[in-house]
Amino acid sequence: MNKKIGKNQLYVEVQRALDETLFSALQNTADLLQRIDTLLLQMDYILNIAQPPLSGKIRIEWAKDKRGRVRPMPVVWTRLKGPEVRYRYKELPLANLPRRARKTGAFNENADWMRGLLIQVQWLLNIRGRAIESINKFKLTTENLGEANESSFGEIEWLVGDVFKTYGLDPTTWVSKGRKLSAQSEPAEEMQADE
Repeated sequence: MNKKIGKNQLYVEVQRALDETLFSALQNTADLLQRIDTLLLQMDYILNIAQPPLSGKIRIEWAKDKRGRVRPMPVVWTRLKGPEVRYRYKELPLANLPRRARKTGAFNENADWMRGLLIQVQWLLNIRGRAIESINKFKLTTENLGEANESSFGEIEWLVGDVFKTYGLDPTTWVSKGRKLSAQSEPAEEMQADE
């Protein structure tokens, strides 16, 4: 081991690299979702102005799903009868979404490119779902990994604490210095490990 690079410096470099990798991955996913959501909002605007205000109009609504999470979903609008102009919508399944574009009556004029637009909406919603699924899997996997091994971590932490106590050392001081270290570019002199 290079005498000029202490163990603590290597620890700092490893922690910094992990932070950068995780931050980069999360930022890339957030950027992807923002790009998708922006396109979906723009496509919904086009869907709104390109279709007549009649039953059968397809839109993208942002609503809560069964688990209470807000997400974009394709819907079909139905105009309600009565003296007031009112609508309600029903969520459409993502499968075969382009086939749902109406082709008759007032919808006929833009039917072909509406179908093409819905192909893109379907693709974007699929990609968005996969991105959300990957975040959820990562979160669940890391939570389960920590929870499943909690007793082992506790035993190891107890053992390390006991050894520190035996030698009259304070492990919390070391940890707090170690945390401060990761924020600094150079490790403190007193934190250099014996080589």
